[in-house]
Amino acid sequence: MDDTEDRHHEDAGAEVLERFFPSVITDCVRYHVAAKRYLCATRPEYFRRLSEASVHSLNLQGGPMNEDEVAEFKRNPNLEEIIAVRFLDDAGKHAGMETPDFWHFAPILQRLVDQHCQ
Repeated sequence: MDDTEDRHHEDAGAEVLERFFPSVITDCVRYHVAAKRYLCATRPEYFRRLSEASVHSLNLQGGPMNEDEVAEFKRNPNLEEIIAVRFLDDAGKHAGMETPDFWHFAPILQRLVDQHCQ
């Protein structure tokens, strides 16, 4: 994989999911890179905790947000959820961490899809 350019995976993922899930969920996917940029701009301790690989991807993704970008991002009605999911994403990157497999989460995903696609 080429690690010299941002592939905008967050947009591709949100585009696939938006047919099945409400905007609060797809926004958490669509804006998870923006959330990292926002947190790096607004919380210096967050930036200091990033791995070398995450700093590299941050630079490819535009670096920490500037003041105008921060102000715009703060207007997202799902900001709180987006930031919460960003922290969960970070927490899931610990070596040796065990998480349930897909089938553990399948029932709740199915309920969300059923509610959204009615």
